[in-house]
Amino acid sequence: MHYRDDRDRNERSHGCVDHEHRDLKDAPMGILLRHAEHTHDLHVRERLDSGGVPKAFGPFLMTIEKNEGSTQVEIAEKMRFTAATVSVTLQKMVEAGYISKIPDDSDSRQMRIFLTEKGRERAREMHSIFRELEEKLVEPLTEEEKAELRRLLLKITVRN
Repeated sequence: MHYRDDRDRNERSHGCVDHEHRDLKDAPMGILLRHAEHTHDLHVRERLDSGGVPKAFGPFLMTIEKNEGSTQVEIAEKMRFTAATVSVTLQKMVEAGYISKIPDDSDSRQMRIFLTEKGRERAREMHSIFRELEEKLVEPLTEEEKAELRRLLLKITVRN
């Protein structure tokens, strides 16, 4: 199958279609959440690709920044990813110079994860990008609606 561009391919492969092609008003909430997430994801990918940073690194950089010195297992638990996914991504991040793995003082088999200066710089950029994109995503909402959306999303997320 041939696609106009990456966005068209992504939308078709994920079952999402532009608003003009589908009336989302009566769509199940799961579809609406997925559509909003997909729209946000496209914007994140665009911004990160233009800066030469793989999209997967963004959440990792931000998680590691908040939890420096954690092990791979601890990072996997915090991010709700499999150990294999975390292992592969962290290795790519080491190769790209964003993080370093340092053996634990009390157990040299355990590796502790730390941001490098390059990683810290990218993490700051990620915060800026995510804030900007969040503002863009919720731009049509009032301040009260934004607060209510955050409250409801937290309620759903924390429960699961």
